[in-house]
Amino acid sequence: MQGELRKTKLPNFKGDSENKEDVEARLLGMMKYFRIDNYSSRMEANIAIHQLQGQASIWWEQLARVKGLNERHISWKKFKKYFQQKYLSEHYYERKMQ
Repeated sequence: MQGELRKTKLPNFKGDSENKEDVEARLLGMMKYFRIDNYSSRMEANIAIHQLQGQASIWWEQLARVKGLNERHISWKKFKKYFQQKYLSEHYYERKMQ
């Protein structure tokens, strides 16, 4: 099964989706993918960063530059926090809770 999933191409994320559910689904899909293989937290972040394209890639490059982040040393937890702050606001999660 792992061999088959490795052949699966993860979807790129361009950051231009207005549908927050699609953004959340993409994030959850990445987390499921990471559960199958035992990647390090840094590798998970690097895979997610590699999937960014277009506006999302520009966002990440600017954020990394401003915050002095080194892609090779960022953890999945930290990347996910920045990603959620940018694409999934607290307001979105509050609405979902209601």
